[in-house]
Amino acid sequence: MLDFKSIEALLQEVLYAHKLMMSHYKTPELDIQVKADDTPVTAADIVVHDYLTASLTKLTPGVRVVSEEDAPDPSEVKGDHWLVDPLDGTKGFIEGTGQFTINLALMHAGKPVFGLISHPVTGEIYLTAKGGAYCVKQDGSWQQLGEVSYNGPLRVVMGPTRKNDSDMILHQELGLLAAS
Repeated sequence: MLDFKSIEALLQEVLYAHKLMMSHYKTPELDIQVKADDTPVTAADIVVHDYLTASLTKLTPGVRVVSEEDAPDPSEVKGDHWLVDPLDGTKGFIEGTGQFTINLALMHAGKPVFGLISHPVTGEIYLTAKGGAYCVKQDGSWQQLGEVSYNGPLRVVMGPTRKNDSDMILHQELGLLAAS
């Protein structure tokens, strides 16, 4: 679904999203709001959400973008789509711990076919594509981490701060939890 040229273009967009996010990191005015699910959202969440939504729409026309910041009911999401968490670890971002990432998944026929987790603090990007797992280093070099051939059930490990409604929506979408 994504060729190497498209992945390279996506990486450039994610690197720019790093810059946008880091321009808000450890600043005195984070503009923290509270969402309906009682979780924090910052200006960085919104800026990166807006940027990635526009970028993904341009890179993959006709593929819907579903972001944590505008998460619809999972039953309303049909067909190919991106799942985006523009700032996973907002609490870590607010506290200045460095424990936050940008997460993307491309879904096809209800299954993830591409995944990306980027760490703006280190500039590293981890992705799965073409049957392999890779780390793209800050200097642009690629390191293959392994081959992806696992066909068993997916398992998800969440930290203690990762138990809210948006996580449940994502896990339902990926088929990791039954809808309640």
